[in-house]
Formats: sequence, structure tokens, C-alpha cells
Amino acid sequence: MKTYTFDIKMSYAECVDLYAQQIRFVIVQAHTGEKVQLPKQNLQKFLVPTGIHGRFELHVNSLNKIVYLQKLHN
Repeated sequence: MKTYTFDIKMSYAECVDLYAQQIRFVIVQAHTGEKVQLPKQNLQKFLVPTGIHGRFELHVNSLNKIVYLQKLHN
């Protein structure tokens, strides 16, 4: 299993596009410098009235399928 840690700072206005049909993925940069593509539905549960903010940890299996994504802290 591989783990990626990354920060997200998106206002609510920026997050509105996560619900638009034309946006399917969000690309984030892990602390290692690697770029990671996440399906938008994996981030929607973290949306609050101020947007999405915090440090996240993503675990993927050997096929790069998401095992779980968790928010570590703001």
C-alpha cells in the first residue's frame, strides 16, 4: 500500500465546481512532489460552508485504487 499526504485550501466558491458534471477529478500535489488524481466524489464529504481545508492522507493499493482517504487536521 502507498500513502500520499497533501494539503487542500479551497474556498466554498472553488468547491462549487466539484458538483458540476464536467469536473470528474481533482489533481493534488503530495508533499513528496508527486501529483495525485482523485475522483471528485472522494472529496465531497469534506466540504463545509467555508470550503475544503486541511491536511489529508490517501492510501492506495498496488493497482492505485483508493483504499481510504482521511483528513488529518486543519
